[in-house]
Amino acid sequence: MTNDLAQLGRPVVFFFNETDSTNTAAKRLILEGKISEDAVITCARQTNGRGRRGRSWLDDGGNSLCVTLVKKLGIAEHLERLPLAVALGVYDALSSFSTNLGIKWPNDIVIGGKKVCGILTEMSTQIDYINHIVVGIGINVHNEQFPEELADRATSLYLESGQHFNRAALVEAVCENFELYYEQFMRTQDLSGLQEEYDNYLVNRGRQVRILDPQGEYEGIARGITDKGELLVETTEGIRKVDSGEVSVRGIYG
Repeated sequence: MTNDLAQLGRPVVFFFNETDSTNTAAKRLILEGKISEDAVITCARQTNGRGRRGRSWLDDGGNSLCVTLVKKLGIAEHLERLPLAVALGVYDALSSFSTNLGIKWPNDIVIGGKKVCGILTEMSTQIDYINHIVVGIGINVHNEQFPEELADRATSLYLESGQHFNRAALVEAVCENFELYYEQFMRTQDLSGLQEEYDNYLVNRGRQVRILDPQGEYEGIARGITDKGELLVETTEGIRKVDSGEVSVRGIYG
C-alpha cells in the first residue's frame, strides 16, 4: 500500500501501519514541524478514531479506510460550510465503487439508509488566521459485521456489494475528488456553486425530519440547503434554517 500511495502525486504522504487516529496523527505531525504544506495521512489500522460530537469511530480490525487530508490555508472565511463540499467529493469518489449512495445532512454518506462514511473537519487557528484544516474521512470498506448496537445503522462497501476493494485506489479517488470540490468551494467561499448538486444527493430532501435542537425538538419536511449549508425545514410555522444540531430522518439509521 505504501508504494501505491506514492503514486498519488501529493506533496506529502504519511502512511502508518497503526495509529490512534489519522486526524490526531496529522495534528502531531503539524506540531512537530513535519507538515508545512498539503498532506495525506492514512493507515492500515486506527485504534482510537473520533467522529462528530465526540463520538468514536470504530475501525474493525483494519477493515475501515481512515484517511486525513491536510490543507495549509492562511486567511480563509466560512470554513464551517466546507464539510458539505467534502461530502460531495467523497460521494463522487465512492460512486465509482458503489451504488445507491446518498448524503445525510450535513456530511454522512449512506447506502440504503445505513452509514458507510463519516467526515470530521478540524482547524488549527490563530486570531484571524487559519494554519491548517484537517479533514478526517472514515469509510467502512471490508467490514463483514457490526456490533449489535450499530447493525441497523451502519454498513460497508463489502456488505453492499460482496466485493473486495483496493484501498489505495479508494484513497486516490477520495483525494482527487476532494481537490475538485475544495477548489470550487474556495473560489466562492460558500456552497452557491454546489447547492443544486448537493440537494440532488440529499437523502433528507422531501422527507420528514426531526430536529433535535438544544432549544427544543421540532419536525418538518426537509427542502434542501442554503448556500451557507443550512438545512431548510418546512414546518407548520414556515421555513426554518438549521445550521447545527442533530437531524433525524425516518428510515435513516433506524
